[in-house]
Amino acid sequence: IKQLIAHSKHNIFLTGKAGTGKTTLLRQIVQETYKACVVAAPTGIAALNAGGVTLHSLLQLPLGTFIPDSSAQLPEQGQQLFVTPATLRRHVHLREQKVRLLQAMELLIIDEVSMLRADTLDMVDTLLRSVRRSPLPFGGVQLLFIGDMLQLPPVVKPQEQERLRLYYESNFFFDAQVLRQYPPIHVQLEKVYRQQDQRFVTLLNHLRYNETTPSERAWLERRVQRTFDASRTEGYVCLTTHNQRAEEINRRALEELPGAYQDYHAQISGDFPEQLYPVDPMLSLKVGTRVMLIKNDSETPRRYYNGSLATVEEMSGEELLLRLETGEVIEAPLYTWHNERYGLDEETGDMQPEVIGTFRHYPLRLAWAITIHKSQGLTFERAAIDLEAVFSSGQAYVALSRLRSPEGLILISELDRGHQIAVPQRLLSYEETAASDSQLAECLSSAQRDYWQEQTLAAFRWAGCAQRFRTHAFSYHIESERSAKSSFGDWAAEASATIEELHQIAERFVLQLQQLWASGEGALEAVALRIEEAAAYFVPRWREVMRSLLETQRKVRGMRKVKEFQAELDELHGQLIQTLRGLFRIQGIMQALRAGQPLLREQLDIDGRLKRWLEGIYSEFKTPYIVPESKESSAGKQKGSKQKEASSTSEPKLGTQEQTLELLRSGKSINQIAKARDLAPSTIAGHIAQLMERGLLSEREAGIKPAIYDELTPHFEHMRGEQGFKAIYEATEGSYSYQELRLYHAAFLHRQRVAAAEAKARELAEQRLFE
Repeated sequence: IKQLIAHSKHNIFLTGKAGTGKTTLLRQIVQETYKACVVAAPTGIAALNAGGVTLHSLLQLPLGTFIPDSSAQLPEQGQQLFVTPATLRRHVHLREQKVRLLQAMELLIIDEVSMLRADTLDMVDTLLRSVRRSPLPFGGVQLLFIGDMLQLPPVVKPQEQERLRLYYESNFFFDAQVLRQYPPIHVQLEKVYRQQDQRFVTLLNHLRYNETTPSERAWLERRVQRTFDASRTEGYVCLTTHNQRAEEINRRALEELPGAYQDYHAQISGDFPEQLYPVDPMLSLKVGTRVMLIKNDSETPRRYYNGSLATVEEMSGEELLLRLETGEVIEAPLYTWHNERYGLDEETGDMQPEVIGTFRHYPLRLAWAITIHKSQGLTFERAAIDLEAVFSSGQAYVALSRLRSPEGLILISELDRGHQIAVPQRLLSYEETAASDSQLAECLSSAQRDYWQEQTLAAFRWAGCAQRFRTHAFSYHIESERSAKSSFGDWAAEASATIEELHQIAERFVLQLQQLWASGEGALEAVALRIEEAAAYFVPRWREVMRSLLETQRKVRGMRKVKEFQAELDELHGQLIQTLRGLFRIQGIMQALRAGQPLLREQLDIDGRLKRWLEGIYSEFKTPYIVPESKESSAGKQKGSKQKEASSTSEPKLGTQEQTLELLRSGKSINQIAKARDLAPSTIAGHIAQLMERGLLSEREAGIKPAIYDELTPHFEHMRGEQGFKAIYEATEGSYSYQELRLYHAAFLHRQRVAAAEAKARELAEQRLFE
């Protein structure tokens, strides 16, 4: 799967039974891919769980029914909105930043795709083709669909179904017209990791398709205990079909506990809509309350996992202690959920998620009972399952597949009624289209050569950049001679001519690449070598173009009434960044392919390399303009020049913080460094904190743990001065030393600085560089 994503543009449908590792693979792909990637899902909660956004918010889709026929006669608009390709753009209003993001997107991952409707996917296709100005499916974006089609189905109202059946064989996403014309590669994960008992795995497979054998049904009947009360039995959670039933069981069990209630409130900041709340914003608990942790432990070895049951052991103020099923008592963890949207890094053009809201709370749910729907993705050791009111196919399978083994299974009602809800025949027939391992290998082999040919040629096609500069140069002909802009006409003409020259050279180079790709075996090696040689030629030329533009921007920034002109130059700057990013990217990728290395984002470090290259240019402008030297200061320096000359010939000495940094990177701990340097550990910790604040030391090198950082962040946000450390120390019951608090506070300050710098518009960022 990862190879197909890295080396092709094929659309892929990744599916598998419960417990086959779909979510794990999703997270790995997002973390590793070098492509500009966005994660989305049909619903808000599914998007939150996947670490993404909803499709409708990403694309600003209207909440209506899509009819894939512009000539269709639509009914009068009542409460239900109907949209066609001809009317879609009338309902979609995209800002320029959103347009640029969608144009930069290379990989769109849609999770929980069983809920995605066919007409919605055709609407996505239509919009992306329009925004990206490409006739290719989805405008040339690669799509990865992930989900189990036998779980939650798409929701379609009767009045919609009447229209949709004229265009779609079913409401499932794979019957979208775009996928009927361009089917995705269908990949089925087979190995089940959640259950180890092969007989139980077989039973679940049979239950999945309503094909249980008489002996399996007899075994299930023996698990029925109609009077079993999970709320009064330690270690069991009741899975039921309806939310009202689960809430009733939890309310009754909580009321029956002795003692007083303690309320715990979520900390909500920014934009975090109520429909996205992952847990109740107010948890009312008593000692003895049965709860479920819905996040994995961040520590190693793990003490609990997503779905672990626990009991409230002690409550005092904001402190909450839980007793796990193992008997271990732990402090309830706090967790921060992020509501994100995607944006573009103004400096490098890289696509980055931006946090627009947070929800911080204990990741706990009352756990005497939960619905089967909310149990998806969870794993239980023991459960009592009530299937009396099953209302959709797959519910019985989802419920039983939450268990690790059959030993923990109790049925409160028979399974017969669940068996009466048949799996749709369209799903069964589509499952037969899954590709074999040999077919996947053949597909990869045939796709990657064409893909890399397309990518290498595209990286040197600079007609768009040349046209942008040409248009800018032409604009001076209609500019008033008295305007401030008119004095830069010669510069614009020269810059445009230089880029046109580079464009013409690159076009000839593209012809060379085409010939190399056509040469057959060994083409990749030859192309990689030529690109390395081309980069050695082009990068210095582009450096001069960038320096020239930055110098012009610096001059203009000191002038008055040039706002529009500055905006034009900023656009040219963005165009250069986009062009350079493509060049840096293909150079890094070809180096990796030639060396036989995997194409991993962290190893390629495309944006890091580009940033460092840009900083090298920016630094040329810092000294002359940030620290101008006056005659007085120059004369004053001459008095001590002899003393400086004498000292300049000696070996430069590392500062005290740099010495700590050197020892830390050699593998020594804080205590070992303190002993070696004959300093207090608190002093060394202070060095590390200051090195982080200066950006010379990464959080990983400093030993910062994400879970602890998330816990302390709300305290730092409300902290006032040094006295604030005492308040945090007391609020966390001394869980962290003052040394640790200062260390994490340094990480907090550094992140704030970085976030503030990235959030500013390019104009302000460059003004700071060139002043």
